[in-house]
Order: sequence, then structure tokens, then C-alpha cells
Amino acid sequence: MSIYTTAQIQPLDGDWQLVTPLVWEVGKLGTGLFIEAPAGFVTDLASIPWWLGVAVGLALGLPLGLLGLLLGSWWALAGALLGGAVGGWVGSRFNGYSPEIAKAAIVHDFLLYEDWCHMTAAGEFYNALRADGVTLWRRVVMFLAVLLASDRW
Repeated sequence: MSIYTTAQIQPLDGDWQLVTPLVWEVGKLGTGLFIEAPAGFVTDLASIPWWLGVAVGLALGLPLGLLGLLLGSWWALAGALLGGAVGGWVGSRFNGYSPEIAKAAIVHDFLLYEDWCHMTAAGEFYNALRADGVTLWRRVVMFLAVLLASDRW
């Protein structure tokens, strides 16, 4: 596991700007290979597509809604409420503005800005999430998201 410095950020026209540099040691601790996102670097942090929460909400709420068609309107309402709640929960679990995710997102965005390949940037994103104690299941989901679609939203 590697280490990195703390970062101070401030809002800037819908994005975020580093106030202080963020230094990350690439790979594992002791490699001696550092990258530095300088003060003034602009990032969107971990942008999460709006459709992700909707898709997960529908995936869980739709079966209850269909069951509601068979059993009565109360079940349809329960399906809609559950779908909305799950979509909100997904958004809260992957909030790109939370401190344990924001620094990893800055590392990822800076590596892409510096023309590192998407695979390497996604891997370092995963390592940075791990360094900040993000749980395994969240790291895997977020890693796959940035690996598969980081340039698409």
C-alpha cells in the first residue's frame, strides 16, 4: 500500500480546484516514484453518472412493482419507495465528494491529465482508495466504473 499527502480543495465553477499540491507514491510504499498534482489543478472529483442510481433503483424496485400488479397497489407503492431508497443509497455510498474518495479521484484525474493509460490510472485509483480505508466491495465497484467508463461521463 502506498501513501499520499492531504489535499485542500475549493469549489470552482462546478468543478474543484486543488489549493495545495497532492503527492502520491505510485505502486507500493518505497517505490520512490511520486506524482504531484499541483495547486491549481482542476478536477470533477469522482463524477457518478445520474443513471447509476436510477438503474440500481429500477433493478430492485421493478420486481416489487411487478409483484404489486399481481397483489395490489400497496406492493406497487412499496416497490417504488424501495427503488427510490436504493437509488439514493447507491449515490450516498459512492459520493465522490467524501474525503476518502476525493483524494483518490484527484490522483486518477491527474494521471489521465498527464496521459497515463486508463488501466494504470484506474489501478492507482484503486490503490489510493485502499490507502484511505475504503471497503473492498466499494473499491471494486468504483475501480470497474473508472476502468470501463471513465471517459464516457
